[in-house]
Amino acid sequence: MFLRRLNIWLFLSVCCGLALVVSVAGSGRSYAVPTPDDNEVVITTSISDPLEILFRIGLHETQQGNYPSAVKIFSSLAKQSPSPRIQLELARALFLDRRYQEAAEVFNDILARPDIPWTVQENIRAYLEAIDAALGYLRFGFSLISDSNPRNFTDSQQIVIAGQPLRVVQPKDNKEIRGVRYNFNAARVLTKSGWLTGYLNAHYSDFPSSQFDRWTADLGLFISMRALPKFKLRAGLEESYYGGDHLYEFPYLGFIYNPDPVLQFRSNTELKVGQLRVPDAGQYDATNLSLTTVANRPLTEKIRVSGTLYLEKSIADEKAYAYYGGELGLGLGFALFQDWGLKPYASVGRRIYEADDPFFGDTRHDTRITAGLKLNKESFRVFGYVPELELRYDETRSNLDFYSFDKVVFLLNFNE
Repeated sequence: MFLRRLNIWLFLSVCCGLALVVSVAGSGRSYAVPTPDDNEVVITTSISDPLEILFRIGLHETQQGNYPSAVKIFSSLAKQSPSPRIQLELARALFLDRRYQEAAEVFNDILARPDIPWTVQENIRAYLEAIDAALGYLRFGFSLISDSNPRNFTDSQQIVIAGQPLRVVQPKDNKEIRGVRYNFNAARVLTKSGWLTGYLNAHYSDFPSSQFDRWTADLGLFISMRALPKFKLRAGLEESYYGGDHLYEFPYLGFIYNPDPVLQFRSNTELKVGQLRVPDAGQYDATNLSLTTVANRPLTEKIRVSGTLYLEKSIADEKAYAYYGGELGLGLGFALFQDWGLKPYASVGRRIYEADDPFFGDTRHDTRITAGLKLNKESFRVFGYVPELELRYDETRSNLDFYSFDKVVFLLNFNE
């Protein structure tokens, strides 16, 4: 019964995820037809404006991967009519041609204009982050954090083990805690052609009680070949410590597919394969596979929607700790006024284990729910950092009450 429900749920999730990436065709008709000479393009169109015709040719060149040609066309158009629309396509063509410094200059020029829609600004910031990653960067950030349930301990008053009801006693230290989380992110191009990039993402959470201190680091390499613009490969190692103990290590490979490099922030998919290793708890060791699809698109000039579809499979030696499941997430971005941004988000997930739990004698299945929102103002900075308020609610409901819990997390983030 549960398998059937999961299959239906996953099917609906896939349908919802695919619906997010469907694009709406633009108005006006024009057809670009390549001729036997690769340097020529024949345009059949009802448009009479020569600048618009040249603009459509530039778009065609971009779509065909002829980025140097597209740059020449949009550069010429920008001199005649420096509209944001033309500049945006010029910046995009420069980015795809890996002329990152020039692309960043044009993107920043557009961002400095007062009349740019908020959703376009968000898209430009995504490009600028990608440019930073391609050129290399070093970023620090920190967050003030409050966690109402640091041990993710059950909220049930009673559980049943071997048919015997037992009263649950909360650990004395499982109270609301407040601390600071430090973030460090870095990337560096390792080859002249830019096909190999190293990266490091790390964070450390520091609380008054050291048993809750935690750090996690993700170190790896990105491989991006110009001949295969739709594909990227990454290999890395994620490591985590909690309360001074080695929590886990996770070496992995990631295969990233971007169906449209021209609109690369609209959707992308990553298949990740890794080996989870838990020191002193070998029963949790497993081969983990996951598939993540992320889609973004503007609904209006002031609203942007994003969707995430996540599927997972864990293959453990002990069936009680093997599982499969998935999650569906939805986020919105609103421009409240000027450059204030409000971003509510929510997700729901399901995880089903493959054998009876050794302590509770039943097969565990969990439902996970997350909801939250973020608020920031991009133009407001404190010593170079953008403050961001975030409030998040997490809940896990399990058929085995011991694994059910909820928590509220508040963060005041300071990001470069």
